[in-house]
Amino acid sequence: MIFRALLMATCLTASTAWACPTPEHQIKAVIGQQYDQAELKVDTWPVVVAGKHAIAGWTQGERGGRALLQKQGEQWQVMLCGGAGLRQRAGLLDAGVGRATADKLLARLAKAEQAIPAERRQRFDSFDAMAGQPHAAHHGQAAH
Repeated sequence: MIFRALLMATCLTASTAWACPTPEHQIKAVIGQQYDQAELKVDTWPVVVAGKHAIAGWTQGERGGRALLQKQGEQWQVMLCGGAGLRQRAGLLDAGVGRATADKLLARLAKAEQAIPAERRQRFDSFDAMAGQPHAAHHGQAAH
């Protein structure tokens, strides 16, 4: 807790960009802290951000999907995990994302995923449900 407070103070007063973790790094850390296993780490990329929402593609072993996150205060929170539904406006709107933010996220996600190998994109789409916190339904023993 003290380290986090010092980091935030450094970020607020630092004149160089490297002093503060980017939203992408923060999001990867949150997902890793929640779902990494000693023998099976979560590989999180790409990450796209629009306002206080983000979508992150993830794989863990042979599984994969996308996570919708929301920034609450200074912390990113995983709101739900899904697959192809998180590439559709209706899925984001149903999750409570505003229309303008949803459109920005979808445009950024489409662009970011163009550079992703097809096999990885298929794993993102293979997550066949929309599951919210605490993710117990699809994580089993703390795994994605």
